[in-house]
Amino acid sequence: MESFVEAAAREAREELGLNAAPLEPLWCSLNEFTSRGIQYRQTEQFFLIRADESDVTVGSEVHEAHVIEGILAARWWSLDELRATTQRVFPEDLLARIENLSLL
Repeated sequence: MESFVEAAAREAREELGLNAAPLEPLWCSLNEFTSRGIQYRQTEQFFLIRADESDVTVGSEVHEAHVIEGILAARWWSLDELRATTQRVFPEDLLARIENLSLL
């Protein structure tokens, strides 16, 4: 079975085109939700990946996977943009969690 670190590294490769990106564990939480009529209970592990925007490559396969999974949009946010947004982001306390980190 794939560990959280292995899964995050794979997702960074598949979703962002980042190979061998250093992962810094941030926090872990339990998330319960319903999607397409199915109830889910999942453990989420969050990581920090430090990379330049030019290192990130998102191909058409990623877009197609997002369509299938029902992901409407994905984007990068600066801290100032997170502070100013009225849009719903997940986790809903993301800004507070990030601001409480001593990594930044």
